[in-house]
Amino acid sequence: MPTLLAFGGSVLLMYVLGGFFQEYIFSLVFYPGSAESAAPILLAIIVVPVLAVSYALHWKAKGRETTTSFYFPPVVLVCGALIVPAYLHKPTATQSTPAAISARELREFEQKLSDPDFVMNLKGPLPMDRQLALISEIEHADGWLSRVKPPELHALLLNVGMEIEPSIARCAKTWPDDLDWIAHHGGVRGRQGAAMNPNTPEADVRILLTDPDPEVRYSAERSAAKRLCDSQLLESIWFQDKRNPHVDSDIANSLAKNPCTPALILSFLKGDPSLAVRKAASSTLERRSSR
Repeated sequence: MPTLLAFGGSVLLMYVLGGFFQEYIFSLVFYPGSAESAAPILLAIIVVPVLAVSYALHWKAKGRETTTSFYFPPVVLVCGALIVPAYLHKPTATQSTPAAISARELREFEQKLSDPDFVMNLKGPLPMDRQLALISEIEHADGWLSRVKPPELHALLLNVGMEIEPSIARCAKTWPDDLDWIAHHGGVRGRQGAAMNPNTPEADVRILLTDPDPEVRYSAERSAAKRLCDSQLLESIWFQDKRNPHVDSDIANSLAKNPCTPALILSFLKGDPSLAVRKAASSTLERRSSR
């Protein structure tokens, strides 16, 4: 009889006590979200000592006729004491706070971004937290594991618009036609992003060289110095940078790496204060002379 009671009590304990710890004890001490993973730990903390005590009593009772009845009663008593509050416990529903509801909705929104239909039909304006989540998704759109595709970027540009336009303009997956539209009709930050995008058509880069905003013009000059093959234009950009250098100018480095940069400018760049510019100019001259 003690053996049957102990076995049945242990099974019932394992079935009921886990939910008791998860819904009641841990919710009073820890964040409720951690209760599910922490409940088995507390269950083990209680059950293991009980088993250890039972084994110790069993070892001390070796050779006696009443071995089983000597060490099983403590197990039955402990199991009964734990099962009673577990059985009588009534879990109370906890009300979600506004912060928890907002966090849950944001997680659901981020998960839906993996659905192309959801992204294609997304409309603005969006709350700030969702804007940031969408911008983060677009900013990582150049990676191999990106979920954002060019058609989705096109739809977002049309449906959401100005809030995420700079991110779309910088994204390497954006269609050239969309970059062309941004270069002509976008905001300042959008035009600046389009000027830096390597997929922006050359004609649009030339247009942005005369943009009224100085930051857009600098971004276009930097992009042209890196990718265009027009000796007169590159020479003009170099002289403009020498007359009015940008605070964070990288035009000299871009010109030094461009094989279309005139040899005279490359010779001047070999004496640039920057070691990286000097090395790049020397390497470009060597490649041109070896052809």
